[in-house]
Amino acid sequence: MHRQSHHPPEITAKHAIPDDALIKPLLIANKAEVKHMFITEYDEAATMKLFREEFIEEGIKEGIEKGIRQGIDIGIKQGTDIVKKNINNIK
Repeated sequence: MHRQSHHPPEITAKHAIPDDALIKPLLIANKAEVKHMFITEYDEAATMKLFREEFIEEGIKEGIEKGIRQGIDIGIKQGTDIVKKNINNIK
């Protein structure tokens, strides 16, 4: 037969975490936030979508910056090669 606990959820959870668990002091110190997180419905799919969108945006920005730097480097090299070629033609 299944027995229901008569303890409030935060007491049950507090005692369910092993004393040597590294995260236990953090959870206890922030129990209001932890409780709120469990009470409010955590939507993993929505959270992952948000992270994905942020990472894509960040990746695009980094890609553009890298492309600009590479374009500048290529332009400098091509310009230098043209100057060297013209100098050699003058000699």
